[in-house]
Amino acid sequence: HTLNFDETFTAMAARRPLGDLLDFLRHHDSHPPLDYLLRGPFAATGSDVLVRLPSVVFSTAALAVFAWWSRAWGRAGLLATGLMAVSGFEVFYGREARMYALMELVGVVVAVGAYRWTIRRTTAPAAVVGCALLVGVFTHVSGLLLAAGAFGLAGLARDRAAWRWRVATAAPVLLWAAAWGPSVLDQHRGAPVGWIPFTTPAGVAHAVAEPLLSRTSLAWLVVAAVVAGAVVVTRSERRLATVGLACFVVPAAIAAVIGLFEHFFIARTLAFGAWAPLAAIAFLLDAAVRRYRALGVLVVAVVGVFVLSSTAQALRNEPLGRIDALTEYLHAELRPGDVVSTPAWERTLVEWPVAVQGDAPTRAVHSPLHAGFALQLEGRATGRVWIVESADDHETVAGARACARPWGNDAVQVHCLRVPS
Repeated sequence: HTLNFDETFTAMAARRPLGDLLDFLRHHDSHPPLDYLLRGPFAATGSDVLVRLPSVVFSTAALAVFAWWSRAWGRAGLLATGLMAVSGFEVFYGREARMYALMELVGVVVAVGAYRWTIRRTTAPAAVVGCALLVGVFTHVSGLLLAAGAFGLAGLARDRAAWRWRVATAAPVLLWAAAWGPSVLDQHRGAPVGWIPFTTPAGVAHAVAEPLLSRTSLAWLVVAAVVAGAVVVTRSERRLATVGLACFVVPAAIAAVIGLFEHFFIARTLAFGAWAPLAAIAFLLDAAVRRYRALGVLVVAVVGVFVLSSTAQALRNEPLGRIDALTEYLHAELRPGDVVSTPAWERTLVEWPVAVQGDAPTRAVHSPLHAGFALQLEGRATGRVWIVESADDHETVAGARACARPWGNDAVQVHCLRVPS
């Protein structure tokens, strides 16, 4: 698939010079700059594949680290690794040109470091966790939640190792506050995430269940299975249960509470902890196989079928297919001298395929839409304006007449108008 709207936003932002990027994010986004900076060289190529490459690397590394860590859990570890490898959630966000794949890697590294620290409270795992959290807080605001949960892992201990752990988990937050904190105030005033609903019980259930299954109708069943799996983990792997509490449960609870008052809590907010529900389910399946051999194997097979159906849905991703159709249509219909126009907030959806990937040079021109964005392909003006907008919108231009049949699907629509000069 070609890039979706969020991915085109990432790609176009990543192409900006550093100073311009920081100012742009401060006024038009809700995220820190690290992921954009990492993608800059890849976005400069104009390739959909390359701009997604960092996500593929990060998510594959997350799976490899998780597999290395979970091998000590025996069959439960094998099941957990298999679930993570084919999870629709992991597959989709593991290749999307956004910051969630990097947060998956940060979450796994923090969990592994925390687990190692509970075994041997030395400086090395604390340092690894501190470095991972530093990456996390400058990648997505959910890194702050992960840092808060990890900070509590030391409990009330007052020994030197505990204080080193607290410093390692608190220092990234302090650095973030000094370097990026002021920008967050500007981002919050801009309210770029007003589309996110407030926290509801159903929303929490969906966020917990989505790493395993995208079907909202089964969300509460998955949550019940995750809770049952957590009980199994607590009884058989107490350290892992402690790490899951610090690195998933506590951050998720904080996110849900924030979501009661702010537009904040959705499933991908918890991308850093997607490994935890999968591990809990794996331990539950392992317990079923150990206790009821034949029935347990059947349950594993049934769960596999449902998980793979979500994976197929993630790979198919019909909304992206609709964007593919838009890109193909524009490349086929636009001619030198034509103007393509779109509402300002959707500009990157046109800017990336037309200005960056198109064959003809372009320049920004006045848009026939109110507060819109428009590009003109280099060449003698044709008077044709291709208006690209969401399927449920329709802007009209006085005095214009159609120059082609309208085109669209249930995601986007295109109208060709001949606008009088």
